[in-house]
Amino acid sequence: MEEAKLTKRYRNPSFESLFPRRDTRPLAQASTPRSTAHAVAARSSVTALIKDLRTQERQVDSLRSVLEKMRTDHEKRIDDLKAAHAKDLAIVNENHVDQLAEVDVKHNEELTRVKLRCEMNRPRPNELSRIFERQRRSALQVEMEKMKEEAQTRNLLDEAKIRVLEREKGELEHRLAKV
Repeated sequence: MEEAKLTKRYRNPSFESLFPRRDTRPLAQASTPRSTAHAVAARSSVTALIKDLRTQERQVDSLRSVLEKMRTDHEKRIDDLKAAHAKDLAIVNENHVDQLAEVDVKHNEELTRVKLRCEMNRPRPNELSRIFERQRRSALQVEMEKMKEEAQTRNLLDEAKIRVLEREKGELEHRLAKV
């Protein structure tokens, strides 16, 4: 009689959470041994399925917790990498700024040196007038030498013409004397 009152809900309380139903009918009537064996086999297969489901649920929960831990570790690693990258970038930027400042200082020093050299090497107004005077004198001397050379050349040509004329004069006098 006790077996006749057993229902799915009564036998397995966790079954209710898996398969909620409102039926309270008995599984099987124990009128024949065959139906009793069938009911026992059905109960054992359902129990085995429930055990498998619970095992799988525990595995899923375990995998979920492992996956959550991996995700948390991954996010932490990403945050650490971002922080390290930001730190490295700040160091590089600071070094770059320092290098630019050094280059700027060197450039200004070199520019000052060049300006100083130009100022030191620039002739004074008195020196400029002397330089211009020297250049003018040099140009005049060159001009004078050209004129002297031209005069000497003219003198040589004139002397050559005079000799030719004297020779012709001498020849004419000699002819006149013969005549």
